[in-house]
Amino acid sequence: MEKKHALSAEQSEELADTTYQPADRSHSGNVSRGLAETHQLVSDMYKEGTIDNKLQ
Repeated sequence: MEKKHALSAEQSEELADTTYQPADRSHSGNVSRGLAETHQLVSDMYKEGTIDNKLQ
């Protein structure tokens, strides 16, 4: 079983304060990549509109 490392309180706060930045697309960190991918998915869903293809 893989051993997981606990984050310190300072590291947890820093991670929680992380927000999406357009430059995240070029970063290789898990958090940056995850934020960039999530932002893209939400953006695509918003642009697509509702299930009956009516834009909100």
